[in-house]
Amino acid sequence: MPSMTHPHLPRVPISLDEYNELYTLVFEELDCDDEYPLGTSISLDPSCSEVDVYRKLPSSPRIEYGGYITAESIQYWEGDAESVNIEQSKLCTWHSHPVTHPWADLPSWTDLHRFLRYPNVRHILVGNRLLWVMDKDEAAVAYCRRLLEWEAANLVNTFSSILDTAKDRDARSDDVWDEATQMYAITALREIGWDSVEDWPDQLERNPLSSSVSLLREQLGIAVRLYLRLSHTRGTNLK
Repeated sequence: MPSMTHPHLPRVPISLDEYNELYTLVFEELDCDDEYPLGTSISLDPSCSEVDVYRKLPSSPRIEYGGYITAESIQYWEGDAESVNIEQSKLCTWHSHPVTHPWADLPSWTDLHRFLRYPNVRHILVGNRLLWVMDKDEAAVAYCRRLLEWEAANLVNTFSSILDTAKDRDARSDDVWDEATQMYAITALREIGWDSVEDWPDQLERNPLSSSVSLLREQLGIAVRLYLRLSHTRGTNLK
């Protein structure tokens, strides 16, 4: 649900006190107050529509960008080819995939897990051709609660086991942590009810894009809107 005064920003779907209390299920015990360097800012014209704002979000052929959106500006940081560190506690967050990645236009398992796990209410994924606008409404909040309750009891032991398995398989690999993070996201999403989670990327080749949107709504409660980027112009793709 958009803000009444700023259509590009969401509203918290339940009372703010309830919403904040929900996320203390995990974050009472985890340090989520990372220090962030000063990012780059893009000023927003108050007359911009929601989609006009999101089409200003930058991307790159080789790396990820990410950040958050306020009423007046887009804030962003540069990441690497696989990830970008952003302030997930902001109301409206976003990140881009490298536009040359074969799955640039689809949120990853980790993207979906993090969206449910952190307090942001809206997240925009910037792909090659598409913008995924993912919102938490009351239906999604129920899945957030299910995930956070499961993680409060199982996160440490489950992730440690997955990480140990990844290290045993290839102790020399630089990608062990990333592999374990992805496998943990798959495990957590399966635990809260997504039975076909491991088929997620491949199902896009078999079914229309609309089925992916419906699947996220049915399996995770996430409300999705898709926009075409229409913005592969000079100054949009930064690197």
